[in-house]
Amino acid sequence: MYNAFCYLAILYNNKNVMSRTCPIIRHERPNLFGNLGLYSHTKDNRYRFYLGESGEKTLLAVGVNPSTASLGQSDHTIRKLKRFAALNDYQGWAIINLYSQRATNPNHLHQRRQTRFTQANLAEIQHLQSLLSAYDFLLCWGNLIEKRRFLQECLREIEPMIRGRNIYILGEPTLKGHPPHPLMLSYETPFRSFSLEQYMTQIKG
Repeated sequence: MYNAFCYLAILYNNKNVMSRTCPIIRHERPNLFGNLGLYSHTKDNRYRFYLGESGEKTLLAVGVNPSTASLGQSDHTIRKLKRFAALNDYQGWAIINLYSQRATNPNHLHQRRQTRFTQANLAEIQHLQSLLSAYDFLLCWGNLIEKRRFLQECLREIEPMIRGRNIYILGEPTLKGHPPHPLMLSYETPFRSFSLEQYMTQIKG
């Protein structure tokens, strides 16, 4: 039986995505306002696929990789994201990542990407999108996308899922041309429309 705080937890055992030794657990937990707390991770908690809380309109951020945050436990990035969402008239927030490996230090990311986890990430992002009625994207991976070559490959796989939605960044791109990370930005930083198509052409070059 699930505990009183957990509305849904699914062991995801699709053999084409993950092995039974490391199933994916999804939590969908309603709050007092009827919104769902959304959280998907591997059973061993080494990989997180999405985290957030649905709303009438949701800000869906795209980072590089997850850190320590979970349902009920925010980290600095999540606290910043939630505040930016509220200040810009979003009732919900969520975050996905180019790569699902938890790492507080990006230097600890895998040297080579683990295909089964990138495949699982794509599947879980699609599932999250199916749960959200209205949402815009906020790209916020910063210069960290250059930390591993495979991160750009991950972006190319996720990019089709982002098309057709409003796409924003916080303020101006970094000096290297990437969407800035929110952590060190002022809450007065404005949302700006961003051409992902142009950006994809830029990083291919």
